[in-house]
Amino acid sequence: MSEWQSNAQWPLEVFKGMYGDGISTDKHQSEEAAQNVCDALEIDGFGGQGEYFPIKTWVSPPHI
Repeated sequence: MSEWQSNAQWPLEVFKGMYGDGISTDKHQSEEAAQNVCDALEIDGFGGQGEYFPIKTWVSPPHI
């Protein structure tokens, strides 16, 4: 099964990430699920607390 990826870039004071670029990723079984995560981050912020919001979010297709 293909895995779609949700991506979010965060202000570095909020999240530095594994490579120091502020990007977090997560895998999903569908494009819709990945987009839902991006939408939720844009609306509710990190952890759903409404304190920290991503600079941008995007969905990446599965690698073939």
